[in-house]
Amino acid sequence: MTLTLLDALSKLSGRFMKLAEGARKMGLEVNTEKTKYMVTEEIPRPGEEIRIREYTFGKIPKIMYLGSLIIQDNVVDSEIKRRVLCANCCYYSLSPYFMSCALSKDTKIYLYKTIIRPILLYGSETWTIIMIGGG
Repeated sequence: MTLTLLDALSKLSGRFMKLAEGARKMGLEVNTEKTKYMVTEEIPRPGEEIRIREYTFGKIPKIMYLGSLIIQDNVVDSEIKRRVLCANCCYYSLSPYFMSCALSKDTKIYLYKTIIRPILLYGSETWTIIMIGGG
């Protein structure tokens, strides 16, 4: 079964209108300034915006979602670099404690395992790693 862009937009439009109507019944409304969309599979489309009745949604190439950077082409290199940088910043902010003689080695290991390592590895179970260079 082939789903054309027109069919996909038609289904999206119908589902969105059901959502908007349900939200209206609850006293909520859709904020089009904050609502955007991202295409993770490049398919030809006219324009960069999607219009559904009076609503207009802009396209974005990347988004920060639950602390993880999601990019349009699903490459995780920038997310990994960002995580390493965040963990590095955290380590250097805690370096006075790591250099302190007042804290035991066990306490320093506990700080590393409970603060730095989770920052580095958050979301890593979803990362797809590709070997480059055939090593």
